[in-house]
Amino acid sequence: MTIRTTSTVLLFALAACTPASQVDDDTQVDDTLDEDTGSGTEDTSVDDTGADDTGTDDTAAPAKAPEIADTAPADGERGVMPNRLIVVHFTEPMDHASVEAALSSKALGEDGFTVAWGSDTSLSIIPKAKMEVLAANDSDKGEEIDIRIGTGARSQAGLALAEEFSSSFQVARSYTVSFGYEPTLTGRLGSSGPATVGSFHVGDAANGTAYQSVATFDLEEVPTVVEVDQAVLRIEVSQVKGNPFDTLGDLGVDLVDIPVLKESAYDAPALTATVVGPDSISELGTWSVDVTSLVAYAMKDRVALDDLVQLRLAFEEATSANDKSDVVMFYREPGTPKLTVSLFVE
Repeated sequence: MTIRTTSTVLLFALAACTPASQVDDDTQVDDTLDEDTGSGTEDTSVDDTGADDTGTDDTAAPAKAPEIADTAPADGERGVMPNRLIVVHFTEPMDHASVEAALSSKALGEDGFTVAWGSDTSLSIIPKAKMEVLAANDSDKGEEIDIRIGTGARSQAGLALAEEFSSSFQVARSYTVSFGYEPTLTGRLGSSGPATVGSFHVGDAANGTAYQSVATFDLEEVPTVVEVDQAVLRIEVSQVKGNPFDTLGDLGVDLVDIPVLKESAYDAPALTATVVGPDSISELGTWSVDVTSLVAYAMKDRVALDDLVQLRLAFEEATSANDKSDVVMFYREPGTPKLTVSLFVE
């Protein structure tokens, strides 16, 4: 008994002095301890039975029936541009063939469109012909385009669309109109002296005074604008003094916000970049310039600008300082200045 007890003590001493890694590898020591003491470290080995100790359920979730997530244009949208794609998004990956077979459009016709899949959940519908644009003067709403997808459409999991889907939108209408100027807000601004309603010329005087002119148009009657297709400013030239295009540079137009024509309005900041018009006037007649970008800006901010489009004409250089008058004089009478716009509206 004494010898056995001593061996046991020595074994415990050796275990205490041996690194853990060595103890783990020495199965003889472990077996002796288990045999002699009937005890040992807790068995932490992985359970090979396959039971999930964490309680996580690895069972796959059942497949869901597909639905329409959204469409573009949205259902009920107005003022859709005629060249816009129609896109349908699904909540589940779809079987392409079944969706295409279930797709229809009364407005576009059976063979009036093609399709393209951006992904298994995104379908683009491409009209073969440009959608019709109706004139706003002839119709109070745009052409209606409908899209329908029946319950024959299935997901890749084989589940059918729960119910037939339908959506429709209205194409933008065309609107072309010419506007005459607003008399009280159209006139000349000088670098010195008061503003002059009733005078419309641009350039400089012999005494060095620089002149600009502002033409104002009220577009309140225009329906909600989707896009400005074109806008052109036309003014009749009555006289050219000196050589303003040689001495003062380009004659340009910018957009301004001037509630009242007064002397301080000469320094009003431009709201947009300047649009440069023709670089000369070879003979008296109409001077015109494309101001589409300026009118487009005004239409996006029409509430803040009170539906007014104010176009300021000014030369690149304020004055030539040559003691000579270099100026372009325009008629200010009914019909000129005139702003003609072609728009897409709701």
